[in-house]
Amino acid sequence: LQFISDFTRNAFPIVQLTMISLFGISSLLVTLIVIYVSRFYYRYFTRKNPLPGPFPLPLIGNFHLSIGMGFNEFFTSMHKKYGDMFEIYLAGERNIVLCRADLTDKLNMPSTKSNFFTRFVTDEAFIEYELYGVGIGSNNDFESWKFNRQFFDQSILTPNFNYQAVEWVNVLYNFQSYNRHKK
Repeated sequence: LQFISDFTRNAFPIVQLTMISLFGISSLLVTLIVIYVSRFYYRYFTRKNPLPGPFPLPLIGNFHLSIGMGFNEFFTSMHKKYGDMFEIYLAGERNIVLCRADLTDKLNMPSTKSNFFTRFVTDEAFIEYELYGVGIGSNNDFESWKFNRQFFDQSILTPNFNYQAVEWVNVLYNFQSYNRHKK
C-alpha cells in the first residue's frame, strides 16, 4: 500500500507538468499561427503594385481554387475572370501572370537600365542543381546575363537563323505528316 501511494504521489507531478507543457506548447503554436497570418495579410494589403486576382489564403495561396481543374483550365478561368495581367499566390509567394505576348516586351529588353532584370527570387534548389546564373530567363547574375543575352542576340535572332529555323520546321512537319499517314 505504501508503494502505491508513493507511486501516485510521484506520478501526479509528472502528469501535471505534462498538461502544463502541452498547454504552453499549444498556446505558443496558436500565437505563432496568428502572427504568421497577420504578417501574411499585412504584406498582402500593403504590397507594391497590386494587381487583380483571387484572394489568397496563407500557406496555400490560391491552390484551393485549382482543385478539380487541370493546370491549363485554372489559368484559363483566371484569365477570363481577371484579364490579361493578374496575380496569384502559390505556396505563399506572389506570382504575376501575363497572358499576352506584347506584355513581355519590356521584360525582354536588352537594356541594362530595365526595371525587370531580376526575374525571380533565387532559391537554394536552383543553386544546388546549378541552375543559378545559367541562360537568360533564370539568371540574376548581371554579368553572366549580359554575356548570355549578347550571345543570344547575335546567334539566335539573326535573320539567317530565323530562315533556317522556318525551313527546318517545314521539313520536320512534312516528315511527321508523311509518317503519320503512312501508318
